[in-house]
Amino acid sequence: MHLHRLHLRRLPDDGAARRWADEDFTEAHHPPCAALNALNQHLAEAAPDGFARRALAERLGSISLAQAGCERIATTPLPFVYSLLVFRTTYLYCLLIPFALLEGAGWMAPLFAAIIAYVFFGLAEVTEELAHPFGETVNGLPLDAMCRTVERSLAPHLGEAVPEPRVPVGFYLS
Repeated sequence: MHLHRLHLRRLPDDGAARRWADEDFTEAHHPPCAALNALNQHLAEAAPDGFARRALAERLGSISLAQAGCERIATTPLPFVYSLLVFRTTYLYCLLIPFALLEGAGWMAPLFAAIIAYVFFGLAEVTEELAHPFGETVNGLPLDAMCRTVERSLAPHLGEAVPEPRVPVGFYLS
């Protein structure tokens, strides 16, 4: 999970994965895949044939599919045409709306136009920020907290101390 988090955010190794694994995967071409391959190898060596091995193999397959889906999201850029269309439509609409409000709203038309422009430009900025869901922005996914949740779930089964949960700092949860 930590290797996947670092890979999605394009961050250098922070040592969090080494706490849970004996091997160092940071030198691999694709560290999350290298870790999954090693886990699959351990499963093949340790688990006897039968239901348990098949159930664990299916779980690893699900993790692999989720990882691939996240990487497709992270590496597929929002087409420039979409963002261009959103911004041009916003500018055009905000330039023309005062004329449409002039007769009905009178001298209040500039105020209503400013409120509408604020909403539309805000939505355009949110669209731009949501195009990068794995970043370390305020609206990015809290990948650090998600990894901590997994650690908290696994620690008792591995005989480890359960780490403290991540808490928001200034309404920001990383």
